[in-house]
Amino acid sequence: MVLDAQGTTAKELQRCHAQLLEIPVEQQESYTVVLPTTAASAEDIFVQVDVDKFMASRHMTPLQERWNAITMIPAPIYCICFILSGNWMSQAMVDQAAATLMHNSDNDSLCLDWFSYATNSDIQSWSTTVTSYLFQNLHAIPPLPVLFVLMGVVSHFPFSFVYHWTYAHALSPTEKTRHWSRRWVQSMIHASSALTSYATSGRWDYFAVCLLFNLDCIYRQLFQDKVTPASNQKRLAAAIFAWALPVWYRGGDDMELFYQIAFVMGLGGFLFVRYPIGGWSHAVFHLALVALMPLLMEVAVRVPASQEPLQEAAHCFVDAGSYY
Repeated sequence: MVLDAQGTTAKELQRCHAQLLEIPVEQQESYTVVLPTTAASAEDIFVQVDVDKFMASRHMTPLQERWNAITMIPAPIYCICFILSGNWMSQAMVDQAAATLMHNSDNDSLCLDWFSYATNSDIQSWSTTVTSYLFQNLHAIPPLPVLFVLMGVVSHFPFSFVYHWTYAHALSPTEKTRHWSRRWVQSMIHASSALTSYATSGRWDYFAVCLLFNLDCIYRQLFQDKVTPASNQKRLAAAIFAWALPVWYRGGDDMELFYQIAFVMGLGGFLFVRYPIGGWSHAVFHLALVALMPLLMEVAVRVPASQEPLQEAAHCFVDAGSYY
């Protein structure tokens, strides 16, 4: 069947696109769109039909999109709990700090004493009590790489949640690709990737290179009118590869972590690209990536940039009597 777009108006072209999108995905290859003879306009329409077909193949019900939003919640919750619980500090490092008796009173400013804050506060209220309870195991500020994992996850979360909960099921495939909410979701994936590159490398120079690349990707997402899913996916893959590369490069004990990260990302990539269980694949993809959180936190704790802050923080844990 031929959908003729020769000499049509903009509205008629939109109707032609809509006709194509109503055709089942598996049958769309048997249809041909006859485009206007002008090369530039033909290319634009052909790209748009390509994008529309791609988005139509991923259309989900409102319920599925709501679950896409809900499954974004566990990752930031895990990161926050990991930091507040003090699990970034190992028992071995606390024991070493206690055994060597290298406590330096000049580092007291690095320690956090939430119990004293609650008991000595001039204004006693439920907020001071809740604060002391929530932060009771956080005796020092975590190393920056650990905090960068948290910032990467938290920065992306609200944009993805709003997009899936509010807009993704309310927009047509054509509108979805250009809507600000989707553009911001993909932009914040790049922002998250840039932050994660410091968490996995602990090097500011490497972070700067990754940041420049991801800023270019963000600019393309937010300010270029044409949307090309294939190009977007390649750039996202490059951004992810960039933050995973330092784990592989260090080798040694980190190789096991790298293989685990590669497995989780491979599983996530399969779910994201192939959609093996239809509209539920994206929600399962989000859940699969939750398994990435403990791996990234472990990497962030191991990087050389975290070792000195961890040694200083260990004295705070000793002073607080933690693990005893």
